Amino acid sequence: MQQELMKLFHTKEFWLRYFWILEDDFSYELLDEQPIKFFLSNEFCLSIDPGHDFSYISFVLKYNQEEFEIAWDDQAHPIPFVFRYDEFNILTTRISEINHLDEWIAKLLLIRFVGADNLSEFQQIIQLQYDLLKSSQLYSEQELDSCKQRLDQAAVYWRNYGRDAQWVVDPTNGKGWLYKGEDAYSLRSFDNTETDNTETDNTETDNTETDNTETDNTETGFPFPLWNRLIEQCKLNEPLIENICEPDQQDSLPREMDINVFDGVKKSISTNHCGEDLVPICISGKWGYINGKGEMVIPPRFLWAWEFATNDLATVEEKGKWGYINVKGETVIPLMFESAGPFADNNLAAIQDNKKWGYINAKGEVVIAPRFELAWPFSNGLAPVRVNGKWGYINDEGEMMIPAKYQVAKCFAGNGLAVVNEDWLHIIEESDEFRVTSVKEKFRYIDTNGETVIPPKFACAWGFASNGLAKVEVDRQHGYINAKGEMVISPRFEYALDFDAHGLAGVYENGKWGFINSGGVMTISPRFEYVLNFAANGLAAVKENGKYGYINTKGEMVVPPRFEDAKDFASNGLAMVSEDWKEGYINEKGQTVVFIDKAGGSKVLRNGDGEIVWQKGKGLTKKNSKKLYCRS
Repeated sequence: MQQELMKLFHTKEFWLRYFWILEDDFSYELLDEQPIKFFLSNEFCLSIDPGHDFSYISFVLKYNQEEFEIAWDDQAHPIPFVFRYDEFNILTTRISEINHLDEWIAKLLLIRFVGADNLSEFQQIIQLQYDLLKSSQLYSEQELDSCKQRLDQAAVYWRNYGRDAQWVVDPTNGKGWLYKGEDAYSLRSFDNTETDNTETDNTETDNTETDNTETDNTETGFPFPLWNRLIEQCKLNEPLIENICEPDQQDSLPREMDINVFDGVKKSISTNHCGEDLVPICISGKWGYINGKGEMVIPPRFLWAWEFATNDLATVEEKGKWGYINVKGETVIPLMFESAGPFADNNLAAIQDNKKWGYINAKGEVVIAPRFELAWPFSNGLAPVRVNGKWGYINDEGEMMIPAKYQVAKCFAGNGLAVVNEDWLHIIEESDEFRVTSVKEKFRYIDTNGETVIPPKFACAWGFASNGLAKVEVDRQHGYINAKGEMVISPRFEYALDFDAHGLAGVYENGKWGFINSGGVMTISPRFEYVLNFAANGLAAVKENGKYGYINTKGEMVVPPRFEDAKDFASNGLAMVSEDWKEGYINEKGQTVVFIDKAGGSKVLRNGDGEIVWQKGKGLTKKNSKKLYCRS
């Protein structure tokens, strides 16, 4: 999840949409049910949920497994006043440190929620937003000028609605700041009557029982004691209890990545490579690997860890540097890169050095010198790379085979076709205002020679699945085409997933999710709140009555819904779940194989029999006097 988000944050279209500069109601599937979360401890999590499109963005404070939606942001109320400016600076600095995130990313994500005391301060916030966009190095001077013009228009809004705005101490208890002013669309506001609720008048204390009382009801208004405690400890740079990764941080790299460029990349796992049996797991903020039995094979010591590639090498991060390990946890390629991606089937991996991207082989030798702004994995012998803000394709010798002229260029699918888009943004001047619209060229498909095979006619398009069908968007509806560009399944679904290896795709119809086959026939009726695609073992996670379970390809419930969260089954037959707010793995029968808990104050990992297989400070448990390594 972290790596996917980092790549998303390094695309200019994301920020244009995030600030409504590009108004195209585009949906990132990654974010549909996966809010952007910043973990400050096992108590506190700050969450930003962009929703299915970017017209609604909410801000949530999570504490002791209870969530407070403390701001919501839509085009009718574009400035939810949550942070005072000093709080914003404190939080973004701490978030960057703990989550290993570039500070400009944290600041851009949270600056939408900063309230100003006067027009001058509001203009300073606008200027900072512009400076942050510029510091991202994603935009040309012309694009930055158009962004600045749009941002300056926000000052007109503030003059009309925020002229009387100011931060004042809550007069009812003096325990926190409230925002006074018209249209201060936030629970931290006089405009919200719930802020006067007496349940928020509890004295500020670290007593757990008192804090739990405050979190029992999300209607009690802004949780001032919790917020004050959070800000104070962040300001003093004090630890907020031990930082423990939550389930959403533990997502391993998906087998089919679908963010801007990754369509078509598939991991063809062989049946005999050892790394297939290992999956990453996070304990106490560190990553290690367990096998299909739930045994700890590689102790948690990495800041981040990806799945093993087909060459049995995995990408890991330690002390801010990236490298590669083997299935025994031994460092094969030194951790010396600023960033690194997984190995593709041609045994080349993208790495970043001195802020430029290139490629190395499995020996760690640089075979394509770092000279690109961004670089993605190889597929069909070509890899998308960005040069001067445009995307093109290189071969495995680093030669530019398809010129860098695209705003969007995705990886080639197995059938040799890739989605591209040349023209993304136009500026239209209307009367005395500049309005940025989503007038853009339609998405099209090219072959490995760069020739257009399917002409531009889709509002959005995705890569081809193994059944030869690709998801496309027409008039805000999703359907599927074949490699000739013919519409095989008419656009009639509000949302849809790619087809999986079983020839099934999740679709959203009449407010529920179901599954269709390659002929467009609904084989599993729409009755679920959300679904994931079927994994290789024929099981798919589905959400029903607020809980996740797993069904088979016949639609039969194999694992009853009981989980707060659930992920796809990995190749070793384990799926990550969250049950009763404990994170762990289950097998295909729904039996708990391993979960993380506390024993005697120490973090431990238990197997399905309840035996401790790893304990902090003691390392791996030995069996038969041998360390637990990957089984042959």
